[in-house]
Amino acid sequence: MINELKVSDKVLDNFLLKSVTLRKTRTGKDYLDIILKDKSGEIPAKLWNVDTTMKDAFSAGDTVKVGGEVDSFGSNPQVKIESIEKVNLNDEDMSKLVETAPLNSDKMYDDIIDTIENIKNEDIKIITKTLVEKYKDKFKNYPAAKSFHHAMKSGLMYHTYTMLTNAKKLTDTYKFLNKDLVFAGVILHDICKTEEMQCNDIGVVESYSTDGQLLGHIIQCVCEIDNVSRTLGINSEVPSLLKHMILSHHYHPEFGSPKYPMIPEAEILHYLDILDSRMNQMETAFNNTNENEFSNRVRMLDNRNIYHYTLDNKEED
Repeated sequence: MINELKVSDKVLDNFLLKSVTLRKTRTGKDYLDIILKDKSGEIPAKLWNVDTTMKDAFSAGDTVKVGGEVDSFGSNPQVKIESIEKVNLNDEDMSKLVETAPLNSDKMYDDIIDTIENIKNEDIKIITKTLVEKYKDKFKNYPAAKSFHHAMKSGLMYHTYTMLTNAKKLTDTYKFLNKDLVFAGVILHDICKTEEMQCNDIGVVESYSTDGQLLGHIIQCVCEIDNVSRTLGINSEVPSLLKHMILSHHYHPEFGSPKYPMIPEAEILHYLDILDSRMNQMETAFNNTNENEFSNRVRMLDNRNIYHYTLDNKEED
């Protein structure tokens, strides 16, 4: 498994190609810059001296058998590929490569629909339900991101479900918050990643759509809320409040939000999102690091190294 690989280890195993990019060395020679993935994590890899037949032989989502050796680039390990070929894998072997959300997607979806049905404001309920039902299949399958948090099959739904679980607890603490707005904001905040990204059946993002690159999921979702509201003839303040929550949930302009939160429900949405995404990154780095060692730098966590301590977290009987 990738999380067990160390510098100088020999490699001969099956992997999923998360990304494949043709690049040139400083001397002008072609090579493939690859990210290999299995259920335990991912690792950069290089295939040097690529000939004409190999340039377009592989693409993201391919399953391959790779032979090579682990070396290092800077302080991070990478695989120097010596042999690579496409392989067809059975379900058992594929399950070793594809990380899937730890909860059943049908169960999570049913719980989310249940929450929507209990929303008291009819405008909030119908807008949210319309968009969730529209994107149902993708929502249940897509990862939450290509490579950052919850980058797993059904990761988008798992991220939403976990945020919703936390939102229900926090709205019991901060009772002045409008629960309908908070719950709808959580459910809708990333739903248009299903239009921003192009994903295959095993939950791997292969590319970004044209609108995804030109607009991004935040603007795409604002447009969807606007379209649904107009179609349904909703003239209340609700569409503007929901659109504001979506627009502001990344908080900073440099991260894609043109507005800072101006209502408390938008503020809590941002922190629910950042909390869940960072805890997912923390958990991944912690679990993929040997005890009493530090992880590689985690880009999303401000390039921090996460320490795997040995203190027992389990409650005593």
